[in-house]
Amino acid sequence: NISHKVSTYLTAGIPVIVPSNLSTAKFIVDQGLGFMADSLEEVHAIVDKMNLQEYQEMTNRIKTFSYLLKEGYFTKKLLVDAIYHLGID
Repeated sequence: NISHKVSTYLTAGIPVIVPSNLSTAKFIVDQGLGFMADSLEEVHAIVDKMNLQEYQEMTNRIKTFSYLLKEGYFTKKLLVDAIYHLGID
C-alpha cells in the first residue's frame, strides 16, 4: 500500500515524491513534505532545481511531522475532535 510506505518514509524523516493521483499528494505538497511527479523526467527536474537550503527546510518540516506521527498526535487529535463533535464530556 503506497500510503503506508509514504508514512513510513515520512516517519523516518525522508522527503517523498508521490504520483499526483495519490490521495495524500496535495497534503504532501501543501505541507512541504515532498513533491508530486508523474514521470521520472519530472522527478529529475524537481531534484535538479532544488538547492541545499530548500532541501534543509524541507527536512526540518519533515522532522517535525515525523515527531507528530511517532507521538500519535494525529490519532489523538482525531479522537478529541470526534468526542467534541459528539458532545461527550
